[in-house]
Amino acid sequence: MRKIGIVIAAIVVALVAGFLLIPPIPANPVISALDRDATPSDAVPTGVPPFSFGESTTRLLATHGGIRYFVGQAADATATCLTIYPDQQPAEWTTACWNGADSGAELVRIGVEGRVEVVLVSDNYDVSGLVREGFESVHPNIYVMKSNSVLGSQSRRT
Repeated sequence: MRKIGIVIAAIVVALVAGFLLIPPIPANPVISALDRDATPSDAVPTGVPPFSFGESTTRLLATHGGIRYFVGQAADATATCLTIYPDQQPAEWTTACWNGADSGAELVRIGVEGRVEVVLVSDNYDVSGLVREGFESVHPNIYVMKSNSVLGSQSRRT
């Protein structure tokens, strides 16, 4: 009888250890600014196609240096996009999206050549590395670096 108890205890310990070794499922990014009610200014400008992931929400998160920063997110938060729209050069707008990979990393990094490089992060992201690189906050989720050396648009996790 004692052997059965030891075998059962060993099985329980093995199962618990197995569950502890399973990597956590990455959470979808949280951008609490998307929770506020939409206003007319939250609509992306004419000529910029709406985000293409079905039911979603879009908000204008910041305007800085003549550039508007829009963030859109699917209703289930499995996709998040950043659009940067330079008001004086509207043809240079660009968009990049996060597609559900690691939400603990930068969500999107894009740029407008010769003007700005932009990083979108989720709430509570450790931005110390971005600040060391020279980025400044224009919104808690958006960090920018003015540059004359941004080489075209680039994106991560699109």
